[in-house]
Amino acid sequence: MSKDVALTKEDLIKLSEEYTNNGNSVDVVKLANNLGIKVFEYPFGEGVSGAVQKNENGEISIYISDQDSIERQRFSIAHELAHAVFHKDLVETKKIINRSKNDSSNVEIEANKLAEEILMPEKSLNRFIKEEGLNKNAEISSLIIQKIADAFKVSKMVAIIRLRNLNYNVPYISYA
Repeated sequence: MSKDVALTKEDLIKLSEEYTNNGNSVDVVKLANNLGIKVFEYPFGEGVSGAVQKNENGEISIYISDQDSIERQRFSIAHELAHAVFHKDLVETKKIINRSKNDSSNVEIEANKLAEEILMPEKSLNRFIKEEGLNKNAEISSLIIQKIADAFKVSKMVAIIRLRNLNYNVPYISYA
C-alpha cells in the first residue's frame, strides 16, 4: 500500500484513533504497517532521530534511532509517517531523508504538528481531560501533564505543545 498512500490529514488522524491501546496511546508501528510502511531501528548516532526512504519498488520504510527513548521513537515514527504520506515528493528512491533534532524548516514543523495530532488525537485527548474532571478553561497542572504524557506515551514537551495547540490552559512555566 505504501506505493500509493493517498490520505487526507483528517483521514490519517481518524485512522490513528483506530490504533489506540486502552483508548489513549496510538500504536504507530501498527498504523504505519497498515499503510504498507515498514519501521526499523537504526544506529544513526548523535543528532538524528529518524528517516524515511523509498526503495526501487516504491516501498517506503521508516528508520528510527535505536538510541532514543520510546517516547522519542514514537514521535519519530509519527513524524516520518507524516512525511511519507504528505511530503511524498521529498521521499526519493535510494535517498534517506534524515531528521535532525534541530531542523526547523516549514516541512519539518508541519510534520512535527501532524506527529502530535497522530499521537494525541483531539478526541482521545479531550476524553482523557474530561475523565480527569477538567475542561478547556481549567489550568492544566504539571501532575496532569505527566499523566497525559504517560497515558499517550509521549514526552511532557509534546503533551504541553499539543495541549497549547488545542487552546488548553497550560501555564508558561518550565514543566519539561
